[in-house]
Amino acid sequence: MTVLGNPFAPGKCILKYVSHKILIMTYRSSAGSSHSSGRGGTRSLHEKAKTKGRKHQHVKKPALEETDVRTPGEVNDRTLTQLSNLGKQKFATSPFREHFSYWLANVKAILSEFESEPSINVDEQFTQEVSALIGKVENDLDEWRRNEIELEEVINSYSHNRITLGKIETSYCAKTRELEDRKTTEISRLSKIVDNINNELSQIALIQAGFFRGTSKKAKVAKQEEAGQRLSRAEKELDSASKSFAVEQKTLDEEFARTKASLKKQMDSQLELMENQEVDLSLETRSAACNSLMDVIRSFMQKQNTDTFVSE
Repeated sequence: MTVLGNPFAPGKCILKYVSHKILIMTYRSSAGSSHSSGRGGTRSLHEKAKTKGRKHQHVKKPALEETDVRTPGEVNDRTLTQLSNLGKQKFATSPFREHFSYWLANVKAILSEFESEPSINVDEQFTQEVSALIGKVENDLDEWRRNEIELEEVINSYSHNRITLGKIETSYCAKTRELEDRKTTEISRLSKIVDNINNELSQIALIQAGFFRGTSKKAKVAKQEEAGQRLSRAEKELDSASKSFAVEQKTLDEEFARTKASLKKQMDSQLELMENQEVDLSLETRSAACNSLMDVIRSFMQKQNTDTFVSE
């Protein structure tokens, strides 16, 4: 190998002949590289890493695409499993109608995925049967929505009736006390009148009739008759008042009993409807819909398999 020039002189070009007569020129700078860190022109590992990173940013690797086509059997099993799970799905909290739209969207998504599989070729009969079942379950869920709204109205009505019943009972007790107070006052007043007249009659009876005593027998009898008439009227008034208060109390009792019985009947009926307020009664409907869809898919897959076998 022949070397031209001093290989150790700074700023010099060095020409080398290597094997196969290839001329290689190297250059050693006396001032060092502009990117030198001051340590003999050697770049730090951090700078090398950044440069390497920038180089990698411009490298585009070819995308690897893999085609994952499921067989008809795999598609069938996957779809039936998903529909079976949706058919068993329970909604934990009410109002349950808030979950209906999301559940139905999941059913439609599963069917759409089934129909879009490359290995599945749905026919018009399949499409019509599925469309009919989806329409039916939509109508059924709408009916459950209405039922749930009506149930909420029943719950509100029950609460209102319970408050009303409490007010009626309070009013009845107040009216009963007020009637008893009036009765006590009036009966006491009339009884006192009767007692006074009886005392008056007793005093009249003690009077000794005589010419020299200032009271004649005739006058005594007249006083007794007049007091007796007043006593009779007072006793009749007392009896009438007693009966009147009794009738008023009876009317009050009957009105309260009638109103209470009517409210209790409504509330008992409402309680029966409210027994299932925390139960998702739509589960049976949704489960039946999924089972019907699964039957349609099974029938379709059986038909497709038969057609494939015949064509082969």
